Amino acid sequence: MQDPSFAPLADFKRTMITAHTKAGIAAAVHAVMQAARVDGPQASPKGLRHGFGVAAVSAEIR
Repeated sequence: MQDPSFAPLADFKRTMITAHTKAGIAAAVHAVMQAARVDGPQASPKGLRHGFGVAAVSAEIR
């Protein structure tokens, strides 16, 4: 029996087949964020970009 916490990954795999549109890509990214249990303000395109930016600055990546 499959672990229900991996259900978003099945959605992601199904979505990637049709991810050739902006909406399809957004759905795929959302499925991955759900699988990674990202929630709250971070679970948005702006929150995701901001999180990467903050992590890069904190790690002094140039």
